[in-house]
Amino acid sequence: MRKKILYVPDQLELDPSVPDLGHPDGIAILQRHYRQPGSQFNKDRPAFMCLAHEGDTNPGLFLKQVAGQWWAAHYEKGACRNLRLPAPASDEQQRQAEYWARAAQDAGWRVDLTHSPAASTRPDALIHGPVLTGVEVRQHAIAAAGAVDRTAKAADANVTSVWYSGRAGSPPWAWHVPTVLPRELGIDRPADDELWARLPPRRTATAAGLRVLRVVKCAVGNIDRCPYGQNWCGRHHPRPEPWGGLAVDDVAAKMPAGEIVPLRFRGVTMPGSRLRDAVFLVSPADFALYEEMTGWSGRVRYRPEKGIWGVDRRTPMWCDSCESRHPVIEHRDCRAAAAARGDDWQGWLPY
Repeated sequence: MRKKILYVPDQLELDPSVPDLGHPDGIAILQRHYRQPGSQFNKDRPAFMCLAHEGDTNPGLFLKQVAGQWWAAHYEKGACRNLRLPAPASDEQQRQAEYWARAAQDAGWRVDLTHSPAASTRPDALIHGPVLTGVEVRQHAIAAAGAVDRTAKAADANVTSVWYSGRAGSPPWAWHVPTVLPRELGIDRPADDELWARLPPRRTATAAGLRVLRVVKCAVGNIDRCPYGQNWCGRHHPRPEPWGGLAVDDVAAKMPAGEIVPLRFRGVTMPGSRLRDAVFLVSPADFALYEEMTGWSGRVRYRPEKGIWGVDRRTPMWCDSCESRHPVIEHRDCRAAAAARGDDWQGWLPY
């Protein structure tokens, strides 16, 4: 049974299990009390009460934050549990969502700032395009597993998520989900703390964290480590590099159009982690390049049977029908040429 809470001043019932608390003014009420911890309410005169209270203890509730998550906690411990609440957006988070919305609208897309595609998840902005895109504006509080779970639920509702942090540094969810950051990691530049003090002008919010793929020979100095073994194999592999020169405005315009897509990239180690699978935002051409060169699916799946991303792997291939062996990227026409000659194609061999 769902537990509801009573907002005592207005005698209003709120449901913590739904994003809007079951009332148009629900989030506004919480925001008001989050920002007034020293208000006139107390144990003897609570602002909130538990309507399904168990036991003989005080049913009054107060608001507190634990590990980035907001709770309605009981003044007195008893058999009744505390209730988790949807955290209201800060002014900074609201401006960032509005920036994404304005950029998408400038590109001709319709945007909802209060849409809920599924009962258990609600993006900060939902951009309506050929690719339904949900913008998750988050700071560092939510863990990677929580971000993956929210992204999976959005995907169940046919929403492609993009996660954005306007703060410097690497949030725990970076590249576990489609990621946009204010700058690349390792760049020693002081944070612009004043950028989100008001809604910034158009094209002033930088979009980092996206990737382009370069074809490099698997050798010392070109690639950290061969994705298929312990040593460098000497063949050619795709290497992710920063996609520079983008603004958040570009991402808000291109993702709903399908011109920026998520890619599951296997065999990459991110700074400060042991992550061997990363989710990058790339162009459709680079998505195709990755699949062509590796033989693996670049599709991101958040509900696999095994592991976080699932495997869905095809054996990497290379050409052995020419006078010299070539990686896939260097022989796109080989198979067609062999078929035209009537050859029995036997040239696709595993690495």
